[in-house]
Amino acid sequence: MNASLENKIAVVTGGTSGIGKAAALALAKAGAKVVVAGRRENEGQAVVQVIEKSGGKALFVKTAHSDEFGHPIRNSRTLIRDSRTVVGA
Repeated sequence: MNASLENKIAVVTGGTSGIGKAAALALAKAGAKVVVAGRRENEGQAVVQVIEKSGGKALFVKTAHSDEFGHPIRNSRTLIRDSRTVVGA
């Protein structure tokens, strides 16, 4: 693990697949604690496991754009605040 992002938290939305997953893995490799945010829990947990197996720290946070009434479920500030609490920053 590279220490260039040590003591930093990276929040990656759409981190369960594709470019988001690649970004999450690269940020973890660079030393960041990574919050993998996405709608698909199984895929998100799999990304977290890959990061943790390589010695990094990660957390999956399930997100959605809105509830059944169209109200936002989480905004960016709430996601970051909750993530800091869990990963200890």
